[in-house]
Amino acid sequence: MTSATLTDKSGDMEKDWAFATKRTGASYLAMPDMPFDLTLANFDSPFDYAKNARVFIVTDVDKYSPDQVSAAYRELFLAANGGGLGIFTAIKRLKAVYRRIKEPLADAGIPLLAQHIDTVNLQTLLDIFKSDPESCLLGTDAVRDGIDVPGKSLQMIVFDRVPWHRPDIAHKTRKAAFGETGEAYNLTLVRTKLQQAFGR
Repeated sequence: MTSATLTDKSGDMEKDWAFATKRTGASYLAMPDMPFDLTLANFDSPFDYAKNARVFIVTDVDKYSPDQVSAAYRELFLAANGGGLGIFTAIKRLKAVYRRIKEPLADAGIPLLAQHIDTVNLQTLLDIFKSDPESCLLGTDAVRDGIDVPGKSLQMIVFDRVPWHRPDIAHKTRKAAFGETGEAYNLTLVRTKLQQAFGR
């Protein structure tokens, strides 16, 4: 099993691997009655993130205002001149932003694609996005977690909000199974989601 986001990278490698093997079920492979050897290895990325990437945290936008969030997306996508991926934690907010920015982007020659709006399936939508470096794409967790966009087609990722898990029964049960209290478990999951998105 290989993944760029398998471990949390918290700085405590032993704890990170314990969490990763438990979360993936790989810990069962190391049990005495299993015919497997579990070898854990961690490798640094060859990509120079500090030199080639920038992270900006916008603090002057009211996240509850569709107009302000839309204006932020519009200006960021215009500044990037395409190649923008907008990640949303709710379909309703995605649709609200789409309605407000589609025309201004089209006027600037930037096609806007959107999961849950365009009638083509997600894979086709992704293929269109990858093939047109001037386009932008709005999507939810399926876009955040399951795509790879090499080259110039992806220049920027914009999140509408931090991707927190909903505290439903399944989440609470998993949290209890991991023996976590407070926000430690939630923060680990959020960091993993952000790493996953950043790896697009």
